[in-house]
Amino acid sequence: MMPFAIEGGSFTNTKALLSSISLQQYRVKKINKENY
Repeated sequence: MMPFAIEGGSFTNTKALLSSISLQQYRVKKINKENY
């Protein structure tokens, strides 16, 4: 039960981390478009 809970938590954290990274990349692309 515990390993499954730990895996689920890490999966959720990884999912949130990936979404935040993609959001940052989107903002950077938007800024680059405005600059050029």
